[in-house]
Amino acid sequence: MPDHLKRIEIKQICAKLCDRKLASSFQMADILHWVESHESPEGYDTLLHTLVEKLGYKRRTFYNVQSVGRTFPPNERQHTVTWHHYDVIRRKKLSKEQRHDLLARDERENWTDKRLRNEIENTLREAKSCGTRIDRLEELLSEMQEAAAEYDELHPILKRLSATLNRMRETRS
Repeated sequence: MPDHLKRIEIKQICAKLCDRKLASSFQMADILHWVESHESPEGYDTLLHTLVEKLGYKRRTFYNVQSVGRTFPPNERQHTVTWHHYDVIRRKKLSKEQRHDLLARDERENWTDKRLRNEIENTLREAKSCGTRIDRLEELLSEMQEAAAEYDELHPILKRLSATLNRMRETRS
């Protein structure tokens, strides 16, 4: 939503949505976000109450819509991925990179709900496995540094190993 809209214009847009129930979930999320950031808390609550009442949704539905909209701003959305898939991905503890990778693959391969759930579980399993390997490498590096204190020729190798481990940690975060 552009910043230059006046309050009356956004209220007119919301009124049309109430009359026709035309908004997609992302459109509703964007409108709610815009109003929330441009309206007083009381005005936002009034609008939200009106939308809930007119559209027949539960208040929780709008909070969910807002959360998905915030997690995936317009410039990060894939065109053919369903709203439900965005919601499923948002609910999991995934990094931003993992979320975007899953969405890009979902868009390319047109996943079913079951396939999405399987891919999320695989991603989470791989991340956990990677974390375990990094932890083990950190332990080994520490042991190697202690053992290499007397051998100067090992210092360049340990330095490279330490730098690689740091990059792995950054990638994991």
